[in-house]
Amino acid sequence: VLMLFYILSVFDRNIIYQLVEPIQQETGFSDFQMSMITGPAFAVTFGLFGIPLGRMADRMDRRKLVFGGVAVWSVSAMLTAFSKSFPLMIGSRIGVGMGEAALAPSAYTLIADKFPRRQLTTALSVYAMSSKIAVGLAMFAGGMAITFSKSIGPVYIPVVGELTAWRMALLMIAIPGIFLALLAFSFREPERKASHKDKADWPTTKAWLIENWRFIATLLGGFCFGGLAAGGLVAWLPTLVTRKFGLDNTQYGPIFGMINLAGALTMPLKGVIIDWLYKRGMTDAHARFYSWALAVSLPIAIIAFTTTNLTVFYFGYAGLEIILIAFMFYMSATVQMVTPVMMRGLVSGIFVSTCTAVATGLGSPLVAAVTDY
Repeated sequence: VLMLFYILSVFDRNIIYQLVEPIQQETGFSDFQMSMITGPAFAVTFGLFGIPLGRMADRMDRRKLVFGGVAVWSVSAMLTAFSKSFPLMIGSRIGVGMGEAALAPSAYTLIADKFPRRQLTTALSVYAMSSKIAVGLAMFAGGMAITFSKSIGPVYIPVVGELTAWRMALLMIAIPGIFLALLAFSFREPERKASHKDKADWPTTKAWLIENWRFIATLLGGFCFGGLAAGGLVAWLPTLVTRKFGLDNTQYGPIFGMINLAGALTMPLKGVIIDWLYKRGMTDAHARFYSWALAVSLPIAIIAFTTTNLTVFYFGYAGLEIILIAFMFYMSATVQMVTPVMMRGLVSGIFVSTCTAVATGLGSPLVAAVTDY
């Protein structure tokens, strides 16, 4: 169920990246305006709500929190399809960010309470597969939804008005989540591994954060920089392929979909390797493995984004997809391993919200600023 919700969240978050060109053609938004819609509108809200919602995940039934989050982001994604102006579209994306901020801290702590430490990274890697599966399916489904919407032409809805192809595509992706949110109550809340209501008070949490601030700042900074690169790539990749190679989403969508699905299949393998290294005494295996991956990704990125050969670009992107983009998996595993049980939700919220705000909030606008100015 958590994997399904993760897939839905990535669908609703990322489908708009494939729609940048048709949205701009209809609305006249500039690259920088689109970067505000795809980036800060979502990311800043996600960051602001991630920490208090993480705190709530430490103290309440996490199923209710997940249900509310799925419902809010699905309704907000649906409202994006009805938005006719820049402020309205910004507002709807703010709602998506608010809703999605509830999922990550709840899901990570639910999984951490369900599995022993020696299997935790493998379990989280299986959950993290959802993001890659979702992006892959979004490439397929997004292209199919747009193609289908174009085939039936604009649809007129009373009060709302005319809905063009990209608006219909957004609706088809968003509406199922409103009903699927009820699945949050299809499983039991696992027993927590600590008496969190007594111990997870703010003074205790604050003391731990202050005592370990150097470690937390270094770890958070490293993951944020990795996320910055990944966020800029994910946000503008479809537009890059369209402008550089002249392909539309029906042409590049299936290939990107297969690349993302291949990347998803590698994630459990990486989880098994990290757990194996941890069992052999490498207590920092989670962060160390990610640092190795980052070192390998640099030359691949240079080749991928300087080539004019489409095949070379696809292979380069595949390498980055497998190595770089899934940074959240490494980060979540590391946080669960080093954080006391009674404050995992809050610390997860700090890390996830901050890294997402940097990755999505700065990655997209930085690329757009370079192209526009």
